[in-house]
Amino acid sequence: MSRKPYLAVGSAGVAMLLTAVVSSQTPDAPKSEEYLILGDANRGAGEPMIAVNRKDPNNIVIVAMASLHRLPNGEAPDGPIPPTGPGVGSVAHSMTQRVRELSTQDETVTDIAVSRDGGKTWDFSVDNFRQAFHRNRCHDSFAGAGPDGTMYFGCIPHIASDNTDFDEGYTQGGEPKNMRGGSAIAWSTNKGKSWSQPVWVHPDHSPELYAPNLAGKLRFEYASPWDRPYFAEDDSNGTIYVSGNGGGTFIRASHDNGKTWGVIYSLASDDYPGGGGFGSTFSAGHGLLVTAYTASSVPAGVNAQCPCPVLGTSKDDGKTWEHYLLPKVPAPDAPAPPSATAPGAPGGRGGRGGGGGFMVAVDPSKAGRYALARLGPSAITVSITQDGGRTWSEPLVAAESPPGTSIGHRGMKYSPKGDLALFWIAQIRAAYPDGGYDMWTAASRDGGRTFKTARVSHALSPVVSRERGNFLFGNDLSSMDVDNQYVHVVWADNRTGFLGTWYGRVPLSAY
Repeated sequence: MSRKPYLAVGSAGVAMLLTAVVSSQTPDAPKSEEYLILGDANRGAGEPMIAVNRKDPNNIVIVAMASLHRLPNGEAPDGPIPPTGPGVGSVAHSMTQRVRELSTQDETVTDIAVSRDGGKTWDFSVDNFRQAFHRNRCHDSFAGAGPDGTMYFGCIPHIASDNTDFDEGYTQGGEPKNMRGGSAIAWSTNKGKSWSQPVWVHPDHSPELYAPNLAGKLRFEYASPWDRPYFAEDDSNGTIYVSGNGGGTFIRASHDNGKTWGVIYSLASDDYPGGGGFGSTFSAGHGLLVTAYTASSVPAGVNAQCPCPVLGTSKDDGKTWEHYLLPKVPAPDAPAPPSATAPGAPGGRGGRGGGGGFMVAVDPSKAGRYALARLGPSAITVSITQDGGRTWSEPLVAAESPPGTSIGHRGMKYSPKGDLALFWIAQIRAAYPDGGYDMWTAASRDGGRTFKTARVSHALSPVVSRERGNFLFGNDLSSMDVDNQYVHVVWADNRTGFLGTWYGRVPLSAY
């Protein structure tokens, strides 16, 4: 049974195309519940992250980067509309307008939604990071949950509130040449009823916090190397990790619930250099930090032709690493074999589109079990190791984008009991490449041997609104968490006429 999509398009031909794609995607009605959670007609909300309390799954925290759709004088975005689909960069404003936007106090804040009754009701608040650090903005929001019930949220508070960051000029993109800020975090021990004062994790212009071998490699400009934080937790010992990006991926660990932080290390070692990537390329559990990436070279004694995929594990927060070569396999861009696709799962090929790279997840319920996902333009394959990365199962197609779409945002995580879940956005490719997408999930409840697919969003998101689109920023990522009952997903959606954060969940019993 197909559902009629919500569309805001001016071409009947495009509408017919999108309807046909949705019809092929939805043989059954969605098994999820979904609704708008953050954002309104004045201030949108995008790039959301979600965390579920490990001690009480009724306690859920969602944060999102909430930006004004228009400046206080009513100014709307100018310049050409850039590609704004999931996973696509969106900087195409005029430089002068970008300076005005970044100079506006509180133009971007972090919106916070907290539920303590499993999503029946929500409390809403806004960060205090801007006031605490005397900064204009609090963007690139992130959230996390510790094994003891502590909840976390953070962001990048940046640009001095007196706008002196612009005193040394600005870049071609309109950002200050001397931008000050960094990533910061706060925590709650009472299920989000109150939050601690924030502390810096990756502050700007602080080379003394980084490992000595990184001193000559750091590039302190714009928001590098503290851009786009991601959070990971080790349920076995309470260690939490927050990453930073820019000229590499950097990781910092805390062993006291975020109060103090250790040395900042790189996710890619000197012996195995390469790109660490973003949030889904590292995970933690059983006393280990685990990452997967493509190494540009390996030590001479290692029999490998590079670039080559590697898995890295660290027992000391990223100071030292043990590496394993990963088996090279073809890109996961072909249709799934019949045995790999559960009944009702979408089939077909997506064709060209963004892809490549890895995702990795550590199973908190079994030491040595990791899931490795390889990303293709239209499919995601998953391999499982039971022995800490020494041997791997054959790759299995776990997610496949429906015909006419490409995979955009994606993520993967284990539940506390060992159920493996993935999410991805299926984005329309043909005729309308900068709009039209919906949210999908898949899960394996048998150790990664089979996967079943469930659609989350009940209709397509149309193209982003120029008038109500967060100045065409705020849709670079989506996120998920999974407890022992539900797969929870948050994403930016335009169905309400503005860019807002939507929350959806699917019961594990549906997979």
